[in-house]
Amino acid sequence: MDQPDVGLGQGCGRGRGYILKQAIEDATSTNRVKSETNTGEMSKIQEPNQSTASDEEIKKWLKEELTGRNGGIWTRHLPEFFSKFFHASAPDDFIRKIQSWSQMFQIDSITGGEIIRLSPEVHVEQGGNTEESTPNVETVPDKYIQIWLKKELSKSNSGILMTDIPRLFKENFNAPAPEDLITKTRSWTNMVQIESIHGREIMTSTSRISPTRHPKKPQDEDTLVMKESTSDNKTVSKSVCIPEEGSFLDVHVKWSESPTDFCCILYKHHPELKSMMEELNACLAAKSETMLNAALVPDDVYAGNYRGTWYRVIFKGYSEDNMVMTYLADYCNAVKLNKDQLQELPNKFHSLPFGSFKARLHGVAPADGSNQWSEQARIDFSNITTERDFVCLICDRADDNAVVSVRLVDTSNDDDVVVDEVLEDLFDVVRTP
Repeated sequence: MDQPDVGLGQGCGRGRGYILKQAIEDATSTNRVKSETNTGEMSKIQEPNQSTASDEEIKKWLKEELTGRNGGIWTRHLPEFFSKFFHASAPDDFIRKIQSWSQMFQIDSITGGEIIRLSPEVHVEQGGNTEESTPNVETVPDKYIQIWLKKELSKSNSGILMTDIPRLFKENFNAPAPEDLITKTRSWTNMVQIESIHGREIMTSTSRISPTRHPKKPQDEDTLVMKESTSDNKTVSKSVCIPEEGSFLDVHVKWSESPTDFCCILYKHHPELKSMMEELNACLAAKSETMLNAALVPDDVYAGNYRGTWYRVIFKGYSEDNMVMTYLADYCNAVKLNKDQLQELPNKFHSLPFGSFKARLHGVAPADGSNQWSEQARIDFSNITTERDFVCLICDRADDNAVVSVRLVDTSNDDDVVVDEVLEDLFDVVRTP
């Protein structure tokens, strides 16, 4: 069935993509043990025994699991984690129990899944029993104050009086508000705004505005591909022509290494590419001839066998160990091959344009302030984006490494969802100036 073009803007859901409805679908199911009785009865599935761990043991374990995980844990992973730790299946009422322990844990719905985190009260404890210890308010990290403030603002359509914020803070954290609380909240202009109404200052939430497709930049003009004619009249696609900043492309994310390293394929070329790959591999499966060294021309396109699959590759030269340096033209990967893993690419496989480019999310950096992405950030980003379809906003043309700065927007539902905003909610990224 043909799939419609992706739109962008509030209310432009197109019913495809499925990103973030099932943002994390990689949770494995609890192992089942199949056993067959000696009496010849039919094989049957035997469920593992349920845990007899007490509530206090479960609380202690879950608190330790969540400590240090600022982004929290997806609730669908919890039964698996529980089973590995207690060597038994989780109780039937496991999630319901956790929901009732609201003094220790909080569960938030985030675009297609639920995340469990330690509650702010637990983060400010100074030792001893969690429920008995009195929090030292100076230890409350700003990000947990922001979580609390977001929730307070979401409860009130008309906003919160600035004079009420210290009182609300005390009610929530059971401790006096920091002296600089009001000053801090004024500086968080990316999430709150303050207005003066009849002499009183009111704080409201700053609405996030999703990128909107520019009416003067239709997508048909965005997907031009540069081509070069070679001496034997073969038309070889050399690269994707990235449109100007502010333009949009419908893309399929093929692989995701991190928020600043992933591969986009033009959506309109993705079905053709899949079909071409199947035909290419069927065509070359029975061939065994190899390329001669003299025939290899830098930047020309060949067929290369990488891990048992034939790809269109661009020859880049030789490495110090005499391996052939190539680039998977349709998947933005540099790989080394042996000489006998290259063949001439049949002419008919030159016609399909290269519709891929490497990209990075625009304006984000690791949340911990380092130069390296955490393992959790990599996992979250991969689960959210890999093998999914998006509208891609071009924010900056390719840099010296041919990486394009973009924002990815899911339009499969009625409300657009922007990937970098989801990662921000998960504490995987922070905004950069």
